[in-house]
Amino acid sequence: MKAPGWCGGTYDGYSPNSAPSRTINLFPETLKLEGNASQKRLINVPGKRLYATLPDGPGRAVMAQDGHCYAVGGGSFCEILADGSVTTLGTVAEDDQPATLTGSGSRGHQILITSGGVGYIWHTITHVLVQITDPQFPPNVITGGYLDGYFIVVTADRFQISALLDGLTWGTDVGQRVGAPENIIGAIIDHEVLWLAGATQTEVWYDAGSAAFPIAPVPGVFLEYGLEAAFAITKLGDSICWLGTSDRGGRAVFRNQGYNAVPMSTPGISARLTACRTVADARMWSYEIHGHPFAVLSIPSQELSLQYDVREQEWSELATWNTVLGDYECDRSAWHTYSFGTHLVLDRRTASVWELSMDVYRDGDEPRRWMRRGPVIADDHKLLLHHRAELEGSVGVGLTTGQGSSPQVMLRYSEDQGQTWSSERWATVGALGHFSTRPQWHRLGSSRARVYEMAGTDPVRIVIDNLQLDVTAAVR
Repeated sequence: MKAPGWCGGTYDGYSPNSAPSRTINLFPETLKLEGNASQKRLINVPGKRLYATLPDGPGRAVMAQDGHCYAVGGGSFCEILADGSVTTLGTVAEDDQPATLTGSGSRGHQILITSGGVGYIWHTITHVLVQITDPQFPPNVITGGYLDGYFIVVTADRFQISALLDGLTWGTDVGQRVGAPENIIGAIIDHEVLWLAGATQTEVWYDAGSAAFPIAPVPGVFLEYGLEAAFAITKLGDSICWLGTSDRGGRAVFRNQGYNAVPMSTPGISARLTACRTVADARMWSYEIHGHPFAVLSIPSQELSLQYDVREQEWSELATWNTVLGDYECDRSAWHTYSFGTHLVLDRRTASVWELSMDVYRDGDEPRRWMRRGPVIADDHKLLLHHRAELEGSVGVGLTTGQGSSPQVMLRYSEDQGQTWSSERWATVGALGHFSTRPQWHRLGSSRARVYEMAGTDPVRIVIDNLQLDVTAAVR
């Protein structure tokens, strides 16, 4: 038999005993075969290779525009060049929150930076960084954006717009939420509309073209779901997604369909998020690689990074392996941009800028440990004899020298749905070119309900097609 649901995603949540499935540093992919058949497999997530080092860390914002790549690391505003060198362009206020970068492109030749509650303008022609000193510019800015020629900044109680194509000049008129009394938690601009999210409710504004103040609320639109953290929101393809809640409680990840909020998270994922003690440091970002659009939700204080694949409609996990503690931590990636034909992410802890690539099999300067824990294998509580397990997937992928020259995969199992585990048993997936290798484990005992788990740390390509089991029911 094939282990049921082996090539699936993460589902554990409120009741991991009944649904213990977890997928870490792998993601499911559906293959379309002849005759319209389909088959799922698990493949490794992109690895990280050092691309550049900022003069200061941690990474707080990154953006690509017109062939240039800009970043904020710590209190430094920089340009990352195609060869990996970095030029410091100036300094900005620093706090423990992310910064934001927003450009007006070739129309205005300006980039708005918000950092530490303060605003700055970088002029891409004169190469001058200036703090915004207009007395109308608000204090304690949360985030910034750009809409139809206007820079927009958002604070807890308002948003304001700049003069047309001039981020150094700001008017006296302000926009305030009209449908709800609560403060603004965060905001995002997408498809020429401004989403203003409070703790439990969200309004949508657009460019109505009024001469006095052009931004107005979309008539009749009001979402009864808010935003849990200021930066737990991102663009995803033709929509946005965010970590939110309502006045009825609970947490979920939502995606908009038009002006409606539709849950993306499964009940298991929502239960896991609801159990978090805090999500104040939650961050969301997105990227697309090998035809898979991903949204990433990271909550460092909870050591949690979840990844949603829009194509597969599956959740999996990203994680950094702590070799000292022997445990998973929140993934080290912070923010993403696509520049110079390369996926770049910042590091939430250091000044490193990493290149994401499917051809890299390490987590930067650390090993990348992948893990798959499958569903419960049971048959009406019958005693099952487990004679053999065999991993089906890519073999003979070892390296020529060093770690990975004889890549290994670990198998262990649990009889109590993941509460306790057997000893680890290792098998090789084949040295380079050994394509007839069959990773197998024998004499695996008996069980009425069993969960299998596999893992590995060797820096080689991982493709898992299935876990094949030889199982029979005991006579008694």
